[in-house]
Amino acid sequence: MFAGESSLPSASHALRGLWWLCCRALFQQELSRLGIASDAVHIYTSPFSRTVQTAQIAAEAADLGQECIKVTPLLRERFFGTHLELQCHDNYCPAWEGDARDPTSKPAGNVDGESVAEVSERIQQLFQELEQQHKGQHILLVSHGDTLSILQATFLNTLLTQHRQYGLGTAELKKLDSGVVNGEKSSNPAAVAVTATASS
Repeated sequence: MFAGESSLPSASHALRGLWWLCCRALFQQELSRLGIASDAVHIYTSPFSRTVQTAQIAAEAADLGQECIKVTPLLRERFFGTHLELQCHDNYCPAWEGDARDPTSKPAGNVDGESVAEVSERIQQLFQELEQQHKGQHILLVSHGDTLSILQATFLNTLLTQHRQYGLGTAELKKLDSGVVNGEKSSNPAAVAVTATASS
């Protein structure tokens, strides 16, 4: 699982190439550390450009073709509501305070925003699809901070009000060994999540 997001500053082609190589080396190192064979990885990503770019880096690092990348809206960023959309990260704090009280509450009172429970519902739908299509295989999920923290709380069957404790850093790779899908223990040996590294 990859999580979080950051900007890649405007740079020359050479610097962008160096950045790409560094990310590729990091991913290869993490796969090795986690004991995951690169040819056993399926990649699913949010449709946002920064996550798609990160998925492309991962696919290249694992010597997989770009056709192995599957884009799914079920991994999209949590929608905090029109009022908070594209705002500074600090403005999300009131939403997270509300999450800790009630996972069904809308972010900071934004009636058009997604609650933690609603994000968890689409994540559960994703889990069920992955279980059916890739039983017993490794899956790399490339997404965003809140989506992945809620994903982990859902997967581990813990309180959704505590999802923030599962936050990932920018470009962090985290292995999930076992969890619950549709009320039953997952058969996938590892779901791996990573946060986005590239700019949108």
